[in-house]
Amino acid sequence: MPALIDQLLTILPHYEVDQLHDLIRKGKSTLRPAATELEEDDDGDPTSTKPVPPVPAAPAADVDETTLLSWIIEVALSNPAPAPSAAPKDAATPATNGEAAAIVVPDDESKEPPDPVASLAELFPDADPEWLAEQLRESEDYQDALEKIFEKNGKYPKRASASTSNKRKCDGEEPGGQKKAKLSTQVDPEFKATSQYHEACLNFLLYEEFPHLYNSTVRDMFRENSFQLVPTCVSIHERLKTDLGCVKKSVTKGKGRVGGTDPVFEKHLALWKQIRADVISDGQQDNEAKTETGASGEPMAHPDEPADIECGCCYGEYSLVQMTQCQDGHLFCMECARKAAENVIGLRKTEIMCLDSSGCKFPFPRCEMERFLSEKVLDGYDRLCQEEAIRKAGLSGLVTCPFCDYGAIMSTDATVDKLFHCKSAGCGTISCRLCRKPNHLPKSCAEAAKDDVLDVRHKVEEEMTKALLRECNGCKAKFFKTDGCNKMQCPQCQQLMCYVCKKSIKGYDHFHNSTKPCPTGLCPLWDDSVKRNAEEVANAAKLAVQRLKDENPEIVEADIAVEAPKVPRPVPPNFAVMQAGCDHTANNITVAAAQLTRLEFVAKTSSDRLAALPASATRSARLNLEKDCRKRQVDVQNYRRYLESLRQHLHTQQQALARARKAYADTLMAAGFAP
Repeated sequence: MPALIDQLLTILPHYEVDQLHDLIRKGKSTLRPAATELEEDDDGDPTSTKPVPPVPAAPAADVDETTLLSWIIEVALSNPAPAPSAAPKDAATPATNGEAAAIVVPDDESKEPPDPVASLAELFPDADPEWLAEQLRESEDYQDALEKIFEKNGKYPKRASASTSNKRKCDGEEPGGQKKAKLSTQVDPEFKATSQYHEACLNFLLYEEFPHLYNSTVRDMFRENSFQLVPTCVSIHERLKTDLGCVKKSVTKGKGRVGGTDPVFEKHLALWKQIRADVISDGQQDNEAKTETGASGEPMAHPDEPADIECGCCYGEYSLVQMTQCQDGHLFCMECARKAAENVIGLRKTEIMCLDSSGCKFPFPRCEMERFLSEKVLDGYDRLCQEEAIRKAGLSGLVTCPFCDYGAIMSTDATVDKLFHCKSAGCGTISCRLCRKPNHLPKSCAEAAKDDVLDVRHKVEEEMTKALLRECNGCKAKFFKTDGCNKMQCPQCQQLMCYVCKKSIKGYDHFHNSTKPCPTGLCPLWDDSVKRNAEEVANAAKLAVQRLKDENPEIVEADIAVEAPKVPRPVPPNFAVMQAGCDHTANNITVAAAQLTRLEFVAKTSSDRLAALPASATRSARLNLEKDCRKRQVDVQNYRRYLESLRQHLHTQQQALARARKAYADTLMAAGFAP
């Protein structure tokens, strides 16, 4: 009964609880097998006999809640609820103080509301009105249509959101579904350009439409489009949406049109002016409305204005119109300011500070940001500032749309007012405040989740995402990492936290700088982030599937299983380089051994010559031979030491290679991979 009262309060918010209890009592008494019953007032006296609307037969023991809900909604739509303190005109007995007003059961002739489509749209606000009208036409009566819609369990065509309507408008589609005839912008293979048409088109393209592009680019595009004006303009504007490399830094003065005109050119020019606004994107129109722009949207200098002001970031020289400044007056070119601002906005920060190397703490003023940021980026920055202001304000009762950035303050509790109507022009979705899913009433959140296998699968994916992301303990911002140490800093509030245990920290005292487990319980400062992320996501998926399968035994595990990321195979050390080092050392040992053999032979020969020296030899000759013998002996000793060091080095290299192979094999075994 409480669940039924909650559903009725959500669907019929203008009724009081006592009135709903009265409706439930009368509905149960009416939906008995008997066709009619005497309606009794509060004193128990029969007042009148009234036929009740035909409903499906209910069990004698109890009335089905779905049938009872349909009957109550039908009666409520036929009899708008009066004010609690006022007596209704058609009530069987007037209401007294503290007593709920009586609700009259309608006759068969008045059971259908005056506007059935509006009544159905009130009950099902997210349904397509055209589909509701079609259901009424195909059904026998209003009651039959209501029962058919309830049987859909919320799986009916939804009302087109504002974004869909905007898309249809952009695609040239009328509200009735018919598309407007589009003007052709394709190349006509049968068109033959005259020399006068060719000259008129080039004058228009080079000096009026695209004076900020290189002449070679315009001529190439003109040639690629068979020398036709409209296809060339369309192609160039499409290219400018993604490629700004053909834009010049400065513009020369245009020559204007020369020569005569051509009737075909004038016809094509009129066609281009007619479709130009539809072809050019909003961002390009904004840039053109501001001023003639060069690459990256920065204003271009007048040809007579000197470019002698140095940018404080890239140190290039620009004219004054191409410069912007912080609140302290430091000058930078538009390109440097734009890139720096976009990087800051990408990090979800709202303070765009000065770029000067002196450490200036002044930000860029709003008027300057409007000069070097595009309209789309500026809108995103404004939304970011709004989110930051709302977060700092700590508003109570703030409810946001789960499908866009729209938010509103609601005074009612989510258990009482379950629906949230998004008023955003680009969304317009009606969502449930409890589960933050699209509207599923009259079903509860648990019933809607059980009926939707895809929703159960989505829960598995949400658990995997939750395991991957880290949530800041301060501002609740979410982030994750793929590389670096485990000391993380929130990009929004700069609070420090540990990536391993997810606790707030103050510095490096929380970590130990080793890859092995620490006996004191400290978290590692460095580890394999990719492996950790994959393991945590895979474990979360396994636990989520098991839990959801226990909650929903009728669901097949294969229908909700999500392929979890596999732990990557550990990258092996470069064994080839290590083996090549061993081979190189072994080759050096071979060469050194041969050289030592030669030196030993030379030393022995020198000693033999000294021994065979006759006694009559001069003293200088003997001294020279003795000196040579000593030198040969020193060379032999040095080479023997060198050869021994090479052998020791080779032994060290071979031991290191063996240790690396064993360590990699242990790593593979620990990760569950075959060696």
